[in-house]
This record gives sequence, structure tokens and C-alpha cells, in this order.
Amino acid sequence: MLLGASRVKAQTWEQLNDSFHYYFEREDYKQALPVAQKIVDVARNDFGEADQQYATALNNLAYTFYKTGNLAAAEDNFLECFTVKLRVYEPEDERCLSTAQMLSDIYKEQQNYKEAEKLLTGYLQILSKKNKQQSKAIVYSLFMRGDSYRVLQQNDRAIIDFLGVLKNEKEFITDTSLLYGAYEALADLYGDVSDLQKGERIFLRHTEFCKAVDGDQSEKYVLSLFRQAAFYGRAKQYLQSQRTLDKVVDWYSKNKGMESEEYLSAYNNSMLLLCKLGNYAAADSMMDVQLDRLKKKLGESSPAFENAVHKAGMIFMQAENQSKAEEYFKKSIAISRRLNNPALLMSRLNVFDSLNVNSREERIFILEEMVALHEKHKLLTDSAYATKLLFLGGSYERSGYSDKAVNLVPKMDNAAKKGYKERSNGFIDSRTIIANIYVSVGMLDKADSYYQQSLKLAKEVWKDRKDRYAGLLKKVGQMYSYAGFDKKAEEILMMARQWMEESQSTDYSDWSSVLYELATVKSTLKKTTEAESAFRAAVNYAKKDTALFYEYLQYAILFAEFFTDNKLFDKADSLYREITGVTNYPGKQSYNVFLSTLSAWGLCKYKSGDTVNAARIIDSVVQLSHRFYKNNQTWDDGVLFRLSHYYRVTGQYNEAVYYAEKHYQIAALKDQDDKTLFAPRIILLFACLHAGQYSKAEEMIAAMNKSSLKYMLNNLDAFSDAEREKYLSKINRNLHLSNTMLLRNKNATPAFLKESFNELLLLKSLILAENRKLIESVIGGSDTTLQRLYGQWLSTRNLLSREYAKPVKERRGDIIQLEEQAESLQKEMNQKSAFLGNRQRSKTISVSDVQSALQEEEAAIEFVSFVVTNERNDSIMYAAHLLLKNNPVPVFIPLCTEKQLQKLFDSAGSTATGMVNRIYRGIDLGTNNTAVSLGKELYNLIWAPLEPHLKGIKKISYTPSRKLFNIAFQALPADSSLLLMDKYEFRQYFSTKQVVLRNEKVTTNTTGTLQPKNIFLFGDASFNVAGKTTSKQPMKNKGTSGFYLPASRGNQNSLWTDLPGTAEEVKKIKKQFELNKVPAAVFTQTAASEENLKALSGNSPQILHIATHGFFLPEQEKKSDDIVTNNQNAYTLANDPLLRSGLILSGGNHVWSGKTPIEGVEDGIATAYEISQLNLSNTELVVLSACETALGDVRGSEGVFGLQRAFKMAGVKKMIVSLWQVPDKETAELMTSFYNYWLKGKTIEQAFAQAQSDMRKKYSPYYWAAFVLVE
Repeated sequence: MLLGASRVKAQTWEQLNDSFHYYFEREDYKQALPVAQKIVDVARNDFGEADQQYATALNNLAYTFYKTGNLAAAEDNFLECFTVKLRVYEPEDERCLSTAQMLSDIYKEQQNYKEAEKLLTGYLQILSKKNKQQSKAIVYSLFMRGDSYRVLQQNDRAIIDFLGVLKNEKEFITDTSLLYGAYEALADLYGDVSDLQKGERIFLRHTEFCKAVDGDQSEKYVLSLFRQAAFYGRAKQYLQSQRTLDKVVDWYSKNKGMESEEYLSAYNNSMLLLCKLGNYAAADSMMDVQLDRLKKKLGESSPAFENAVHKAGMIFMQAENQSKAEEYFKKSIAISRRLNNPALLMSRLNVFDSLNVNSREERIFILEEMVALHEKHKLLTDSAYATKLLFLGGSYERSGYSDKAVNLVPKMDNAAKKGYKERSNGFIDSRTIIANIYVSVGMLDKADSYYQQSLKLAKEVWKDRKDRYAGLLKKVGQMYSYAGFDKKAEEILMMARQWMEESQSTDYSDWSSVLYELATVKSTLKKTTEAESAFRAAVNYAKKDTALFYEYLQYAILFAEFFTDNKLFDKADSLYREITGVTNYPGKQSYNVFLSTLSAWGLCKYKSGDTVNAARIIDSVVQLSHRFYKNNQTWDDGVLFRLSHYYRVTGQYNEAVYYAEKHYQIAALKDQDDKTLFAPRIILLFACLHAGQYSKAEEMIAAMNKSSLKYMLNNLDAFSDAEREKYLSKINRNLHLSNTMLLRNKNATPAFLKESFNELLLLKSLILAENRKLIESVIGGSDTTLQRLYGQWLSTRNLLSREYAKPVKERRGDIIQLEEQAESLQKEMNQKSAFLGNRQRSKTISVSDVQSALQEEEAAIEFVSFVVTNERNDSIMYAAHLLLKNNPVPVFIPLCTEKQLQKLFDSAGSTATGMVNRIYRGIDLGTNNTAVSLGKELYNLIWAPLEPHLKGIKKISYTPSRKLFNIAFQALPADSSLLLMDKYEFRQYFSTKQVVLRNEKVTTNTTGTLQPKNIFLFGDASFNVAGKTTSKQPMKNKGTSGFYLPASRGNQNSLWTDLPGTAEEVKKIKKQFELNKVPAAVFTQTAASEENLKALSGNSPQILHIATHGFFLPEQEKKSDDIVTNNQNAYTLANDPLLRSGLILSGGNHVWSGKTPIEGVEDGIATAYEISQLNLSNTELVVLSACETALGDVRGSEGVFGLQRAFKMAGVKKMIVSLWQVPDKETAELMTSFYNYWLKGKTIEQAFAQAQSDMRKKYSPYYWAAFVLVE
């Protein structure tokens, strides 16, 4: 009975095991698993849990789970198996060790190294109790635990375990994989060369072991040498490394071949070692040999050759030879482009970008390519793409390409939102970078919006790091300070200080930097006491940390200079004494600071009046500096700047130039960035101006002008008109410097004279020209996107003009948003216009172009007004740049100061009639009156200096400047019997570059003069008509239009009176044209309306004559919005000068009286703002027979902002406008005479001059000299 049962058990056990092995050997683990589970159950029941059969069954089940990927079940069963095996076998038994190895492997696969270390430590404790120190189980367990310690970065413990393995090297000499593993692990652990001697012993033992086991020609031995060479390289024992590596290179060359990866790797490392040894020439030679060999074998455009070139770049990058690294990386990138492998190219570009190349232009190019690659092939993660865009936008901004930076902002913004979590450092940085871009172009509202986003998020994200938030506030404050918004900067920096206080931070670097920035801003705001307190705190915080020694010195010097600037000389002396006491150590780095401090102290003494000690200190600085700075390139910037400044203020100008030039040369060697070089250039410029070294001064001015113009042209399309004006005002400062230079230097070089004239040609009326080009490209082009944008812009501007007509309190609430929308649309048009992208290159006009276009006996004159820089009291000077046909070099002619002009104008009286009659002369020539002296004085100021250069000249093409816009040049008395118009034919332009453009095709008759073909005339408007009574008159013979002004302009606070004389004027002119068979259309009474004027847009006449009231309200006449009276109209309050000048048409008195415009009806006041939006490009001539239509605000190089600018923006070629209030009857007579001569075949210019000549025979200048012809 028992025997039968036993036979059944044995049979069942064997059958189950056979079945299990059948499935397992065929890797059918799913079928094997239930069999293995059954075997465990049978073994437990039949043999018990302390039996070898049970241990084997558990082992098989665990291993089957492992093979199915069920690591958790495998772990559980192996743990139970390990426990059973430790009971039924000796712990050093191979079967116990194998289970420990399996468990260790499972833990490592699960990244659970702590559990592996715990298991192995327990096993080793069991083994140590058996005193089996040299057993295989102990050695292998030490190896496995050491490997776990390595991953857990418990390196000291790992080293002990691996050394424990090697103690048994002789006993396990045949187990080479174990010993190799231990040596290689120790090689890695000693690779940081923290313990050089121990590390070297291990590497040498490793090599000897490999040599003993496999021989000195084995690859194992060569690999050990390779590791040994790498160790010596990390230890900076380059010669030893090179000797070892030479053996490796030689072996691979013979046994693997020169194209093998192993050989190339060793060879490349050999070149790297040569670089480390400073032998770049040898390394470069080796690289050339290798690449030439590979190029011949693989081909220049093969992936393998590209990889070799890339590795060459990596070698030189590791050797910190950036120039060679760049060279090879560029070659690698060029090959990658040809390989048409976007992913490879992206990786190469990314490596090259990580070099932080010195050239900003090059970095921009690389970033642009990476962005384009990703956008086409989607190679980057969202966060990496966002990062590249932010780098690109920041690079644009720092390199002066603000237009590109601004254009990129929407893409940067969207990518950041997609690529970063909102509450992440990357997203916070994106807000700050975008804000910085907007600051750089002066768009402070938008900058502030992004700064606020950044600050809001940082406040939440960094709530536990208040010091970090304070650091962000500091950066924001710095940017506002840099942009000149010091009050805003102060507010933000005060917040930064408060956050630092709340953080209780002990980071004295953060403390001192925040307080220093705050001190600087408070000093600028003249808050001297508060600034002193902040400076002292900044110095004291830096003083607390010895690591901040040089920051302390920097802040202390600036603090002392603050005392000097505020004439607190005793405090300055005390601080200078403290600084020099801790820095006067020749040969040490601090001595540099000592010399800089000493030079600042010398200036302090000079400013305090102690000139003797000042000279003594400066002499000492000079002597010590020449001994200390043996290399000219090592001089300290601060020393050079202060020495130059001292010598300049003390009148030692040649010495000032010497040190200023040295300062500039050193700065130029360090950085080619124009922003960085601006200060050294301006310092050298002023020194040269004083010393009379004008060639160097010219060089500095030319460099600054080139930089400024480059920035302007790069960014023009990113700006609205307001932003363009703001930036041009900065550019004009360079023009002031150029003109100051010409004023001082009577022998300026021809190149400088030409370049100065070229700048005037570019900058005068630049915004006007750009806007006109844009409109022409839109209207004349086929780009529907541009035309849509243009339509939206016009609609927005029209809506704004209607709002501006209303009293301020009745305007819609979103008018600011409408203004921003108009600006945004204009910038979008600029940026999208293909025409604008090339206009500067295609339309740049130079002095040689103007000279070529001049007629015989013609001169071009660009009048300029400029601040005479580098004077104690800057004064405004007037001068002329004069160009003649027979001389390619312009002449610079100083004229007078603005004070002289204003004094003369003041003495002429306050009324237009009185002023005109006291300055100009006409019918009274030859008589003796006040005009003899005042007129002659004005002539002597602004014209007499030109006369010596105008011999043989009969025609003057000129552009006025500033107050010269108000002068009727033709009516100035040249002497007792002649006016200037008797000697010259005057042609006034917005810019003399129009001399080149004036010969565009026009319809002419057989004599070559422009032939009148139609005219529209507006006059006799019904100013008191309002509402629906304003009618439209049918417009026949479309193609002309006209304007006229009244006998007296009137006052903006009273109503406009009717002008019956204008009815007679337009009637006579109409009759003149009809007699000559030229169509004429007349708009009078209610038809002389704003509706009919605006209806001409897009279909304007050749001649437009408007006889009505005109107005110009000077800025000083505006009143605050707070004191608007019931009768106050909106135009008197406008900021925009184009809203403060215009024409009064039918019904204009309604709104002029302060009433609300009638819905759906034009208000009868055609402002220059509205006229500028019309399309009058078909109109050759506009005659504004009205008062003061030539006047407006004069803004820098843009000239007059008023009606003449508005009509030019609308596309009109020529205008006749008035300088003062004109009388009704005589104006009509002048206009009739002008048209008569024109219709008889004279040119417009000849007809106008003849008409004025006739009038002067009958009337004083008041009646005819007001009108000027402007082209």
C-alpha cells in the first residue's frame, strides 16, 4: 500500500517536472507557469518547506515569473526561495549565491538599489559569521553591493567593496570578468582625481592585471591603457597621459585600422592632449592629416566625414580653443546642410550655439536657422522651442534689431504658453524677456504689462523665496532706470528692498545690489539724503562678506563719487582714504582698484578747489599706472576715464586725448558692441574737440552715426509714428554733435562734410517719406492683406477723428484702446509691406545724387538748427549746409544763435502786421524806416554769410529749420534797393533730396511746363450752417479740388465770420480757367463742405484751391483738460499738432463753439489729421488761400507738423501756403494773378514768383509775402 502510493508520488513529480522543462525550454512561459505553481504545491505537500526539492520548485517558479515580466511575483518567490536555501544549504553555497544575484538583478531593474544593498548587506553578515572571508559568495556579494553603492552615490563605501574584491585577486584570477569589472568600477570612482595617488595605483594595477591575464598585445590591455591615459589627462598630467596614449594609438592603428572608431577616438584624444599642452599647431596639423585622409576615403559630403569634422570641433571646444572649435563646427554644419538631415543639422547647430560665440550676428543666424528647422520638421520639444525663441528675441534686442524682436514677440509669447507651465521659472523668464524688448523700443505700457505678469507669477511661485522675488524686482527696476523712468524705477526698487527685509536673507550680495540700484536712482532724482543712506547700506552689506570684497570696493568708490558730485568733500575724502588703505598692495589684484580710486580722489580734490593736491595725486596715478600696467591692454577702464576727464577739465587736452584714446582702444578690443562702445567714443570725441584733434573726432562721430543709423533703419518698421519721433529725437543728438564738430573745425574733411549732408538727406522728413511710401505701395500694389490692413487703419483713424471732435467728457471710454489699435495696424502694415523691406536701399539719396540733379546756377541749402554741445550752457545755433553744382563737397556755414533770432523777432512787435512791416520790405524799398535796420539785421544773421558762396547762383532750393520756417526769405531786403527775390528764385522743399525726385513725369505742354487740366475751388463757405442743411453739391469733372483762407483767421475762442471776398475769388479763378478751356468746379456756401472735400479722396483733381479760414493753435495755447469751459472746442486741447491745425468749412462754427458734433454729419472742421488720411495723389498743386496754413509745431528733423505736412501725406506734390494772417481782398488778387501767369504758359514756380513780384509793386509785404510755395 505505501509502496504504491510512493510510486504514484514519484511518477507525478517526474511528470510535472518533465512537463515544466518541456514548456520552459521552448520559452512557452505562459504554459510553464501553472505547471511550476503545481510543482511548488506538490513539493510543499510531499517534501515540506525545509527540503531542497521545495527550494528548487520555488526557484523555478520565481524564474518563470521573471521571464514573464512579473517582477513583483518573481521577487516574492525568490525571497522565499532564498530563505529556504539558507536553511537547507550552507550560505556560501552556489545555490544561495545565485538566488542573491537574481534578487539583486530584480531590484536593480526596478531601480530599487537601496533594497539591493539591504539584501546583500544581510547576506554578507550571514557569510561573515561563518568566517568565509575568501569565499566566492562574499567576493561576488561585495561586487554587487559596491555596484549598488555606486548608483546610490555612496562612493566611499563602493570603493571599500571593490577593493575588497581585489584583495582576493589571486584566488579569483581565472574569473577575469569579475576582476575586470572591479578594476573598471574603481577606475570610474577614482576618475575625479580627488585622491591622485590612490587612483594612480588602481589604474596601474588594472593595467598590470590585464597584461598578466591577456598579454600586452590584447585589446583588454590596450583599453586599460586608454583608461589610464584618460586618468592622467583628468589629473592634468598631460605628458604622462600623452606617453600612455601614444601606445594606444599605435596599437589601434596596427590592429583596427585608421578608419576604425577605436583608432579615431584615441587619435582625437591625442590631439586634445596636444592642445592641453599648448601645442595647438601640432594638434591642428594632426587634425588636418586625419581629415584629409578621411575625406579622400569617405568623401567630403559623407555622414562619416561630417562626424569626424564635428568631433574635431568637440576636441578644440574641450581644449577651450574657441576659434578652432568654431572653425570645425562651421564646416560640420555646412556638410550637415548638404546631407539634408534636419535632425543631424539641428543637433550640430545646438552644439555650436552652446559655444556662446562672440559674434551676436552669428548667434542670431544660428538661432534663426534652428527655429526655422523646428517649425518645418518639429524637431524640438515645446519647451526647447520656446527657449530658442526667447534666446532669439533677446539676441535681437541686445543687437539693436528691435523691430525683429518686437515682431517675434507674439510667437515667443505663444510658444512660452505652450512650452512652459504657467507657474514655472521658464514662463516667468519669458515675461521678463518680452518686457525687456518692449523697454528697448520705448513701449513702456506693454513692457509694464509683461513685467506685472512676471512679478505676479513670481510672487506666487517664489512665495517661500522672497529674496528671489526681490531680485526680480531689482531687474525690473534696473530696466526702468536704464530707460530713463526713474520714478517708476524708484517705486519698484523700494518694493525690492521691502521684500529683502521680509525675507530676512543673509545673502549680502543680493542686499548690496538692491540697495546700490536704489541709491543710484535716488541720486538721479536728487534725493540726496535718501541716496546717501542707501549707498551706505549697500557698502556695509558688501563689507560683511569677505567674498564680496571687490563688490564692496566698487560700491564704495561709487559712494565716494556721489559725495564728490554733491560737494560733500570731507565725506568723500574719508571714504577714499578707507578704500586706498585696503587696496594699496602692488602686485595684487586689488592694486588695480587702488589706482582707480586714487584717480577718482584726484578729481574730487580738483572739484573741491584743492588743485595742488589734485595735481599731485593725478601725477602719482600716472607714474604708478605706467609701472603697473606693463601691457597696454590691461589698463583699468576707470583709471583711463578719470585721467582723461581730469586732463580735459584742467585744459591739458593732448593728455586727455591720450588717455581717452587708450580707453577706447581697450574697450574696442574687449567688445565690438556699439552700445558698449558709446561711452568710450563720446569721451574721446569731447577730448579731441577740445584738443583740436579733429580727425579723431570725425572718426568717433562717424562711428556713432553709423551705429545709430543702423539701429534706426533696422527698427523703423517696428515703430509707430510716435515711437519713430521719439527715437529720431535721439538720432538728432548725433546731428548736433556733427554740426558742433563742423562749427569748431573750419577744415573738416570732404568725407565728413559729405557724410553730414547725407545724414540730413536721410533724416529730414524721414517719417513723412516713409509713410507716403507705405501708402503708395498699398494703393498701387496688389497685396490684399496690406489693403485690408490699410482699410482697417483708415477706419480706425476716421473713428478717432470723430471722437476728437467731441468735448473730452463726451468721448467714448475706449479711445486709448482705439489709438493703440491704430498704432498696431500701422506697424503691422509696415512689417508686412514687401516694398518697405527694400525702400532704404532702393531710395537712398546721397549728396552726389543731389549735386548731379542740380541745374546750372542752382544751389541746394539744408538749413540746420543744433545744440552746440560741450559748452557750459548749451545754446541753439543755426547753420547752412550748402551744395553747388560745380563742387562735390558741401560747405558748412555758421549763421547765428537762436537767442539772436528771438531777440530780433521780439523787437519787431507782437502782431503779425507789425512784425511783417518792421522786417520785410516791398513797395517802400528806398525809403528809410524801421525795416531798414531790422530787415537788414535779419538778412545779416541768416543770409549774408551765404552770399560769398552764391556768386553766379540764381536759383535756391532750400529746406528751413526750426524758426526759419516762419521767415519769408524772398521778401528779405538784400540791400537798400533789392529784395532776395530780385537776386534768386526760391524753391522750398521738405528735404533737398526732392531735388533729385522733382523731375518725375508730369503732363506738360510744348514748352515743357506743367499744363493745367482741371481745378476744383472751395470758397464762401457758410460757417454757421449746421446739421442736415449741409449739402453735397454734384461733383462734375472730377479730378481737381481747392482751398482758401479769410481776411483774418479769427480767434479760436470766437466764431468764424463769413468771407464774401472768397466768393469773388473762386468766381474769378473759375472764369480764368474756363476762358482757357480748362474745366473748373466750384463749391460754395453749404457745398463748400468737409463731406465734399473728403469725397475727393481717391479721385482728386489736378489743382485744388481752398479759400477759407485756416487755423493753427500753438501748443502753448492749449489748456488743461481739467479747465474745459462750456465754449471750449476740443481742438484747442489736442496733443497732436495735426489736430491743432486745419481748415474751416461749411458748418464749422457749430463744433468750434464747443458744441457736440451732430451724428452722421461732418463737423465742418477739416483738421490736418483728417486730411492726412485722404488719397490726393492725383493732385499736383494745392493752394490754401487761407491764414497761417504754413504753420505748425516744428519737430526736430521732421519739420512742420500742420496742414502742409497733412497734404504731403495725402500725396499732393506742391502747395501754396501762408505764414501769417492774410487779408481777403489782396489774397484774391494774388491768386488770380498767379493762375493767370500759369495759364499763359509759365511754370508754377515762375507764375508764383511773377505774381508776388507784381504785388510788391503795389503793396507792402504783409499783403503778398506770407505765401510760400512748398514742394
